[in-house]
Amino acid sequence: MTIESPAAGSTVAGTITVRASVSSVTPIAGVQFQLDGGNLGAEDTSAPYEIAWDTTGTSNGQHTLTAVARDVIGVRSGSDPVRVTVANQVAIATETRFEESALSTTYTVGWIHRVDGRPFSGGTVAYSRKSDSRATFAFIGTSVKWIGWRGPLGGIALVFLDGSPVGQIDTYAPAEEIKALIYTATGLPYGPHKLWIEVTGTKSAASSDAIVALDAFDVGPAAPLPTFTSGKRLEERAASVGYTTGWSQGNTTTAWSGGTAATSSTAGAHAMLSFTGTSVDWIGLRGPAAGIARIYVDGTFKADVDLYEPTRLQAVVFSVSDLENTNHTMMVEVTGQRNPASTDSSVVIDAFDTRARYEETHASISYVDYWEVTVSRAWSERTALYTWVAGAHATFSFSGTSVRLIGYRGPLGGIGRLYLDGTLVATIDTYAAEDDVQAIVYEAKGLASGNHTLTVEVTGEMNPLAQKPFIGIDAFDINF
Repeated sequence: MTIESPAAGSTVAGTITVRASVSSVTPIAGVQFQLDGGNLGAEDTSAPYEIAWDTTGTSNGQHTLTAVARDVIGVRSGSDPVRVTVANQVAIATETRFEESALSTTYTVGWIHRVDGRPFSGGTVAYSRKSDSRATFAFIGTSVKWIGWRGPLGGIALVFLDGSPVGQIDTYAPAEEIKALIYTATGLPYGPHKLWIEVTGTKSAASSDAIVALDAFDVGPAAPLPTFTSGKRLEERAASVGYTTGWSQGNTTTAWSGGTAATSSTAGAHAMLSFTGTSVDWIGLRGPAAGIARIYVDGTFKADVDLYEPTRLQAVVFSVSDLENTNHTMMVEVTGQRNPASTDSSVVIDAFDTRARYEETHASISYVDYWEVTVSRAWSERTALYTWVAGAHATFSFSGTSVRLIGYRGPLGGIGRLYLDGTLVATIDTYAAEDDVQAIVYEAKGLASGNHTLTVEVTGEMNPLAQKPFIGIDAFDINF
């Protein structure tokens, strides 16, 4: 039993013919071709023994072909394996997707961030019906799309691009439209831009509510996603990422983070990331040939992620937060399953972003005097603490070699003092002309390894231009 075509060591693409020859005294009943140990099509019961193999349904990289002959009395004999390399040209992603929860979007009060049973991009959506509530998406590129929702409860929104009004959009529809394309701007000069979406609190006569929803933003041209503001990026080829067989590494077909990505369509193949921190983002690919991946964190099942989208998009495809700051694992498993609309079950690993963030409510932070809670999706994990009381202070106890205070800058920002291990190291003025949440207010690097404290003291003083002397604490990041 011998595989005649393709030749061992050859490179294949598109649809090819796999052909085998059989030498047997006993008549042959059929030949079953196999790909990587699994059946490739149905058994061929008549000579010449061959099958058409559409390689576009297989991930790029090395694969193994074998053939098993079955004679009329049931005796089976197998061929020697033939290894070939699949190298199909892959369409290049033209846009990058930013979920509504990404740090590139900030929100005023009134927005609700929700995990919903509907198939929203990334599994979450932000919505508001509050008049004058605004979401601002900052991006770099030449085009932008607002991906949202239309439905019987849809309201009217105003859209501004770089500060100028560009449209009034009614999101009412008689039936729900998930991942709806609400607004598009193209032909922008390449560079930084801001897209504002403002809720009017008004609706059409047909609508029963005034809800405006944000699901994601798509930006062109495609570019690697930014890292966490205070985090570390681990490329897919990092030593902390391990792969089973079935993965093809070194994909260079688009502007991947670090230049390369790993791909697989092999059911059961998995990749394992080992990291230390409290948050992790998996950066991958959504697209028309994408499949369903299964996620485990520290050995516990978290979710099945459907990566199908009509167009190819680099994106943060899954996130985990609020972990303890210790060693963790994230496993991405290829299920071999796919959305009915998808043409393949491909899974892509581009990179992982990790960070060690302690939210302002963590037990490692102690507060003295009066602090108030403020709630908005703009804050890390939706909440922050603030005060204007002179002498009020907060102390963060941590073990590490670097620390950042994540807080507030804006028209209400006041002046505070920072003490590191009890020594005054900085006086900070948090006034700014425009609101800036999740701002890096202070950072210290190169600390001796070990335990430290960072104390934030409110002075009650403020810049002459400021309206209030508020100091806001959103989170602390360490070991960035």
